[in-house]
Amino acid sequence: MNSLDALFQGLKDFCDAGDRTTPPVFVGREKELSRLNDVVAALARDVVEGQTTLVLGVPGCGKTALMNHWRETRSQDSNVVVTTLGARALDIEPRRVVEAITESVPSKIDNLRRLVADNALVDGVIDASRKTIRSVVGAFTRRSFRERLDMALNLTAETPFGTCLRRYAEHVWSDGVTVAVCIDEAQELPNTDRVKEILLTMYLGQQGVPIALFAFGTPRSEDTLIDRLGSDRLGAGKKISLGRLDSGEGRYALAKSLERYGLTTEDERWLSYLASRNVSVHDWSQWRRKLVERLAEDAQEFPHHVNNALRGLFEMLLANRDGFRNSEALRSEALARSQEYRDEYYKGRLRRVRDHSLALGAIASSLANKQKPLMKKDALDILQVSDDLGRAVSFQQAGDVLDKSLSSGVFSAEDRQLTVPIPSMRDHLAALYYEGIENGEEAAIRLRAASGTDAAS
Repeated sequence: MNSLDALFQGLKDFCDAGDRTTPPVFVGREKELSRLNDVVAALARDVVEGQTTLVLGVPGCGKTALMNHWRETRSQDSNVVVTTLGARALDIEPRRVVEAITESVPSKIDNLRRLVADNALVDGVIDASRKTIRSVVGAFTRRSFRERLDMALNLTAETPFGTCLRRYAEHVWSDGVTVAVCIDEAQELPNTDRVKEILLTMYLGQQGVPIALFAFGTPRSEDTLIDRLGSDRLGAGKKISLGRLDSGEGRYALAKSLERYGLTTEDERWLSYLASRNVSVHDWSQWRRKLVERLAEDAQEFPHHVNNALRGLFEMLLANRDGFRNSEALRSEALARSQEYRDEYYKGRLRRVRDHSLALGAIASSLANKQKPLMKKDALDILQVSDDLGRAVSFQQAGDVLDKSLSSGVFSAEDRQLTVPIPSMRDHLAALYYEGIENGEEAAIRLRAASGTDAAS
């Protein structure tokens, strides 16, 4: 493989990886990273009563990217172990929970790894913890912190899962190591006894041992954690709100990513390629600048969409390697690919309510066009008109669809008033709805009459 082939192979590897959560270049988030580090530092200095830190934000704002970047930046720190888990792993893969807690630990505790390999340790989590944890949770609020601390240590020692956590903590605590457990997509934590017991065991494990629990998810994650753990276990002030990148950071991330993959006049391979295509350095620089501006504007400072933009750009270059020109058509092709992947992402966020996309589009259209606020009651009325197949929807079903939409971050609600927190998500939903109207779909026509919205001009 020659050097130019290696450059294009790098572009292909990025596209094939399919990981839209890990950007080639991480930018911004200094305040959020500082707060995450402060929580761990405080725990290392003084073991306190258990609490969970929430990291909340709308889909695509970079929660998973922040979590992974934090884990990577602390990977060389011998005093902190950051490990990550998907929310649903707590229910369907109990062994993975224990294994993840113990990954990246010093070699001195290899004996603990052998302990984790014992099936009985993992399989006994549910039965053993159910009898011990539930019996004393209610009594905690009537006792002093010292008494609760002693009870927690005794309690976790009696459960296989708790035994593993405690032994792990005892091993690493001797070296001053703090453990941070990060749960991704926390709004999707299953509502099962197993999940509640594992969360509670990890929570109790913080009392007297250095284990910090972090929940990354949409704003609805707070309600989920309150249901799974209780409001008194979230911790006052332990909430980090994540928004879009600061103005200009998306454009900077795109430009630096192009440099990282060699698409710069500083790279001899790319200079040679431009010369072979009869493209001057000046023309390339101008074309690249305009392209980055258009892609960044379309990404709207959402890190996930910045990654989609890179994927669209790289796939366009791969498809046109032998016919590249500084043309407006290729810029438009890169933008179109980026938007296509963003739409795929939104479809994924809508998977739990996929039979109601037209009604959600009617709601999004109403939010975009009406001057007065749209209340949750109004949205429920629209949802009851029809699903995508033209069937009537019960009030209970409509409530379930709206709840799932709020949980996944499609909509947000404050004082019973709905908003769409992501402009491009609103446009995606509205486009589905308008397409249904133009195609004469019965459901869309009925929704149009009920919601009072008109087709896009």
